[in-house]
Amino acid sequence: MKVLFFVFSVCFFSTVSHAQLMGGELVKEGRKLAVPSEFTMYESTEGAIVYRLSVDRTGKVTSAQIIPEQSSKISTPLQVRARTYVLGLKFEPGTHYPQFHECEVKINLVKKADK
Repeated sequence: MKVLFFVFSVCFFSTVSHAQLMGGELVKEGRKLAVPSEFTMYESTEGAIVYRLSVDRTGKVTSAQIIPEQSSKISTPLQVRARTYVLGLKFEPGTHYPQFHECEVKINLVKKADK
């Protein structure tokens, strides 16, 4: 029973950790984040922003383009903060990866609780 619980837990948490990596070659090849991220920003509005990222062999995000069709309508300053957030993501480095890997990432915007 403990083994079954352990296997279930590992499967669940590995799925949750990639919940906001939506697609692309990076996801298909199983490349993971070097530093875990919640993919959540606490702001004055709710919604979601989807970015197409390009990641180099060192794991650094080198490019981030917003995908407006899949994103909520939000202000430009909030788009800039979200872009800064995704540019700070780090992925596993490796020389066996292509020079530039692409993926789509969804950032959830959660409204801050009023004090």
